[in-house]
Amino acid sequence: MTLTRTAFETILVRRRGLIMTEIGLDTTIVGTNAALADPMAFAIRVVGGTVADPITVTDIDIATVLDADLDALLDIAELRLLRNMKGNWAKVDTTAGPFTDKFSQLGAALDRDIAALSDSIQETYDFLTTEPSIGVLHLDIATREDDTIV
Repeated sequence: MTLTRTAFETILVRRRGLIMTEIGLDTTIVGTNAALADPMAFAIRVVGGTVADPITVTDIDIATVLDADLDALLDIAELRLLRNMKGNWAKVDTTAGPFTDKFSQLGAALDRDIAALSDSIQETYDFLTTEPSIGVLHLDIATREDDTIV
């Protein structure tokens, strides 16, 4: 299955479009949505693909990802999108007389979504959570009496 840039955008906007709109990010699906380029490029690199230009992710970049990794690609892009939205959310609670706007609620909801999706990704995609292993290198170096030190 080949995933196109437009299909990639469609899936991300369907997953998080309402929050993107609330934060003020573009939700157009035309294959060049700048708000989605960074999450897409990040996810492509994480799953082992390559990106020629992270600002203009293309169908060719997406094609560098193995079909078996497409679900991970989408979930990781969604996670990066959530993190980007959290980073762009700068509104705080305000009170004017009897009126209060609880803008921090969206930030808290984003934090919960980020944590839940992060956990889901770690549970689902074991190739992303593999613990590094450490080996020992033994050098068989010995000196003899006739070796001279210079």
